[in-house]
Amino acid sequence: GTKCLEVVNITMRWDDAKEDCSIHGGHLAEFLGTEDRQAIVKYTRDIYETDDGKFWIGATDKIREGYWMWLSGNPVTEGWAQGEPSRNFAFLFGEDCLELQLEDGYYRDQFCFFERKYICET
Repeated sequence: GTKCLEVVNITMRWDDAKEDCSIHGGHLAEFLGTEDRQAIVKYTRDIYETDDGKFWIGATDKIREGYWMWLSGNPVTEGWAQGEPSRNFAFLFGEDCLELQLEDGYYRDQFCFFERKYICET
């Protein structure tokens, strides 16, 4: 199927980005596997003409630590950068939100209060 993506060039925390997508009738982007992820990475690089960028997308392990799920409830099955998810400081407040880095096109877990650009899907 087709998806409509908006790459938002404003930075905010993951929860705020999630809310903003929802207000506009969408949700933080979900990638349906390797091909989908690579296509979106290419699309985003083409828009920005750069590899430099970190974007919130729609997955978290807030519900159960270490169990990464898209907002749809589907598990995150691929796309992790080497050594990720890293679960730094999991005993304090955890890296519970999923960040896509354009540089290598892979996911990293990140602190949800960090401010990132984000990708909405409708």
